[in-house]
Amino acid sequence: MEWLPGRLIIAKTHVAEVLHLCAKPSFDTELRTKCKARLRVYAIEKVWGIPLSWDFAILNNPLPYEEQNMDFLKLRKIKWKHILLLVLLLLVIFILVQYLTLPDVTYLQKENPKTTALIEKRKKEYIRKGEKPKEYRIWVPYNQVSDYLKKAILVGEDINFFSHKGIDYEEIKESIKIDWKKKKFVRGASTITQQLVRNLYLSTSKNPLRKIKEILIAFRLEKALSKTRIFELYLNLVEWGEGIYGCEAASRAYFGKSCSDLTPDEAIRMSTSLPFPRKYPPISTAKRFERRRKIIYNRMLKYGFIPKEEEKVPDSGSTEVKLPADTVHFDSIGK
Repeated sequence: MEWLPGRLIIAKTHVAEVLHLCAKPSFDTELRTKCKARLRVYAIEKVWGIPLSWDFAILNNPLPYEEQNMDFLKLRKIKWKHILLLVLLLLVIFILVQYLTLPDVTYLQKENPKTTALIEKRKKEYIRKGEKPKEYRIWVPYNQVSDYLKKAILVGEDINFFSHKGIDYEEIKESIKIDWKKKKFVRGASTITQQLVRNLYLSTSKNPLRKIKEILIAFRLEKALSKTRIFELYLNLVEWGEGIYGCEAASRAYFGKSCSDLTPDEAIRMSTSLPFPRKYPPISTAKRFERRRKIIYNRMLKYGFIPKEEEKVPDSGSTEVKLPADTVHFDSIGK
C-alpha cells in the first residue's frame, strides 16, 4: 500500500489490508467512506467479471466519484438489459413450444374422456402401495345435475365462471393481495376451467412452468367448448374422495341418492369438500370443514340460491360411505 499527499492508492492485492485499516477508529471518516465505495466497485468487478480500466483504485481523485465510474455504470446497465432480453426471449420460445404441443381438445365436444391424468396418477399410487386401484365413476348429463350443486360449486370455486374466458383476473388480483398480506400462499385463484385442465392433462404440482401450460390449455378449452360442456366435464371428473370421481358417484357414495336429488345442505357439503376431497369428504365433521361449509352456505344466501325454508345451517350428517365393490362407469353426452 502506498500513501501520497491527498491520495490513497490501493493495490488489488491489498484489499484485506485496506478493510482492516478502514475498521480502525483512528482512520479518517471521509477517507473511510471513499475507500469502502471504491472497494465495492472492486468487488462488483470480481463478481460480474467486467474488466475495469484501472489496475489501482485511486481515492480522493479531483474528478467526482460518479464521473470516475460512469463507464462502469454504463457497462452494468447494458449487461442487465441483455440478461432481461435473454430471459424474455427464452420465455417467449417456451410459450410458443408449449402452444404448438398442446393437446387437441376438440374431441371433448362429443366424447367423454376414458381417463384423466389425475385418475392415472391415483392408480399408480395404489399400485405402489400394493393395493388394488379404486375407481368409482358414473357419468351424468349436465341437465341431470342438481341446480343446488351447480350453484354451490360456483360460489365455492368460481363465481365468475360464466363471464370469464378461462382466467379470472380479478380473482388473481385478490389472491395476490391476500397472499402478500399473509406472506404465504393461502388463497388460490384457479377457475373451474383451470381445475379441469389440471385434472385432464397435468399434474397437481405448483411448478410455474406447469401453470403456464395450464393457462394455455384453459384458453383452448374455452375456445373449443361451451361453458355448460366445460362444467359438465368438471362435474363428472373432479375427485370427491378415495377412488370417487364425479358428482353422481359421490352423491350415491355419501348420501345414497342421485345427484339430481341433492338437498341444499348436501350440495353445500359436496362443494365444501372440493379443495381437499380425500382429507375432508362431504360427510366430514372436522372443524375446518365446518367453517368452510358455513362460508359457502352464507354465500348461497347472499346470492339467493337457497329457498326460504332451507335458510338454516343443518347439523352434521351421517359419516357412512356406501361404495360398490367394482368400478361403475356410464358414458353419455348431455344435451
